[in-house]
Amino acid sequence: MDVACPRWLDFIHGGLQFQAVHHLFPRVPRHNLRRLQPLVRAFCKDIGIEYKILGFVDGNKEVLGRLGEVAGQVEMLIKCQKFMAETGESGLH
Repeated sequence: MDVACPRWLDFIHGGLQFQAVHHLFPRVPRHNLRRLQPLVRAFCKDIGIEYKILGFVDGNKEVLGRLGEVAGQVEMLIKCQKFMAETGESGLH
């Protein structure tokens, strides 16, 4: 997912708004990421992969929502670990 922002904010974001492009091409200098984004978007469209670009607020909501999901998964793993430590039961038979 990328975050939509005007060109004049590129310096402030430091290239972090182009996460998808950066993770595909980590060695590309950040000042070239905006030029590379349309090429990656076209490629994704050709092969049927969703390329998300959200605004700052919606992007943060998406990230925080995912972090909440991951936290729930960690809580479940901790409960399983405690159960196995207390009972000696691994569930592997």
